[in-house]
Amino acid sequence: MPTDTERLELLLDLRRFADAERAARDMIARAPDAAGGYVNLARALHAQNKPEAIEAAHEGVRKAPRDAWPQSLLACVLDHFGRHADALAPAEEAVRINPHYAWGWSMLSRVLHKLGRHAESHAKALEGLRLDPLSADLICRRGWADYYLGNRAEAARTAEEGLKHHPNSHVLLNLLGYAKRALAEATWGRARVRLHRDADVYTRAAVRLDPTEAVYRDNLRANALSCRRAVAMPPLRVVLVLCLLTALGITCFVLQHVNMDLAICAGWSCFVSFCAAVYCVDSDRLALALPLSPFRIPTVPITSRERWLGRLQLCGYVAALFLPYGFIVCGLK
Repeated sequence: MPTDTERLELLLDLRRFADAERAARDMIARAPDAAGGYVNLARALHAQNKPEAIEAAHEGVRKAPRDAWPQSLLACVLDHFGRHADALAPAEEAVRINPHYAWGWSMLSRVLHKLGRHAESHAKALEGLRLDPLSADLICRRGWADYYLGNRAEAARTAEEGLKHHPNSHVLLNLLGYAKRALAEATWGRARVRLHRDADVYTRAAVRLDPTEAVYRDNLRANALSCRRAVAMPPLRVVLVLCLLTALGITCFVLQHVNMDLAICAGWSCFVSFCAAVYCVDSDRLALALPLSPFRIPTVPITSRERWLGRLQLCGYVAALFLPYGFIVCGLK
């Protein structure tokens, strides 16, 4: 027969958070002076994104002030709700109480990262890794510190090493996707497309493992958009400039012998067309709606509205290219 704590752990693992909350409240009703019930209640409330988790975590610390676990959990909850500065004190207290508590170092590294103190975050992650070299969370913390310190290649290597031991870690897969995208944006040509494809593969794997995490989906979209803009937009801009320069040249050298007023009007049409087409080419919707999938360029699901808006902007781009020629033909007639 499982104990109350084991049953609650199972409910949390099964993501039955409402049931876990009820079980934790039952534990508190039976043993109101024990910290375990409040700690588990805070975990269940935190998983449901309920701010009441903060008070439950504080109560757990009050019941067991010399225990590192409630201190780390309080730091975790405060960090989750955006109170990073407040989370620092309990995170530091946890590792002071128990310097051999690996998750405490991980939590401290995370809080320092959120406060922008990336060098310190990296150092704390290394402290934790000395205690638990295979911890996916600590490996991730070290990788993110490297990423924000500008060591994108090192962050990618850290994530790849971690995935050898934790192939189904969605946090490491997301980190590797981020690092690959950052490396791609600093590269050109085929190497850039290859790195974007790698980033797409890893981020899609993270989304499959945790489809509820919006950050992973945002990274997937940003990677596809970055790759498509790099691959498709420069050729479109070249075609745009060549077509409009040709139209402007014909306007200046031919139409002046037919009708100067029409030549001026056509020249202005070239300028307006150029501005309109540049707007279309710089559109994110157009980049996502371009049919580049046969070329193995990363794509993401887009809404029907986004797809049609992208197509309309592509039509506007084509119309902007041919508008000056329309004026030229009318003038020559």
